[in-house]
Parts: sequence; structure tokens; C-alpha cells
Amino acid sequence: MLDVGTGSGGFSLGLTEKWTHLDVTLVDLASITPVTRRFLEEADATNRIAIVAADLVGTSCPGELLDSFDVAVLKNFLQVLSPNDVQSALRHVIQTLHPGGRIYVTGHILDDTRITPIETARFNLVFLNIYENGQAYTRNEYETWLSETGFADIVFLEDDLVTAIKPT
Repeated sequence: MLDVGTGSGGFSLGLTEKWTHLDVTLVDLASITPVTRRFLEEADATNRIAIVAADLVGTSCPGELLDSFDVAVLKNFLQVLSPNDVQSALRHVIQTLHPGGRIYVTGHILDDTRITPIETARFNLVFLNIYENGQAYTRNEYETWLSETGFADIVFLEDDLVTAIKPT
């Protein structure tokens, strides 16, 4: 599994504690990965979770990540990017997946009216005020971006979780 824009790595750390057989690589900017490494060291998890410093928005996918993963998770990552950067990130993430691999995007997703779910609409004010390009995006925007970047079988599993597959 690839955890994109992992920050502290806490999400994947929790997964590997529950499923000890899970092979996880965390990827984030070079300025973030030292913090990530510190969290993993404190949890004694550096032997089971790999860290790669890379910018999957602005640069092409590093060779070590190409076609390497069955699953990619983007938790609260795309919401801090501009629409153009979202598309760039998704183009790079699809390159990391094996054919048939699955992407999971989670975090505040608005319906197409942009006013519900109400908690997400409220949280959108936080995104707009904290991040230069941040905002909660709509179901239609995610569906369009995933489709345009090559993903198929797009399904919204919950209000804040969408999944899709890299075609074989």
C-alpha cells in the first residue's frame, strides 16, 4: 500500500498495527518526511514501513514507485491542492499502481450542490482559510478527475470515501 501525502504517517501506522502483514510505503515532500520518520521511530515502526521523499504533484513519479502497489490511499491530501494540482497528483498516483490496483480517496467530499453534507460545507471554510488552494471538492469533481486521469469503476462508498481502479 502507498500512503500519499502521509504527514505523520499515523493512518498507516494504525493499519500496520492491526494488519501486521501489510507492506506500506509512505510518500510525502522532503520537508515533511523527517517528521514522518520521527513518528515512525517513536512507534518502533521503521522496520515495517518505508518512507520515500517525493513530490507527486509537481514532478513525475520516482522510478522506485512505478507500478509497485496494489493500493494507494490519499487521506485528506487532495483537499489542500488546486484543481490542476489534483489532476497532476492523480496522474502520478495511477503510475504507482499495478494494473487492477485500487485508489482510495478519503476526506471531506461535498455533494454537487456544495452545501451538503453540512459538516463538510462548514469544514470547507477551514480549507479556504488555511490552505492557499484548499477546499472540499464535489463528488462530480472527483469522478471527473479520476476518470480523466485513467481510473475506472469509480464508486463512492461513503460521504467521504471514493474508490476507483487502474484498468488492466
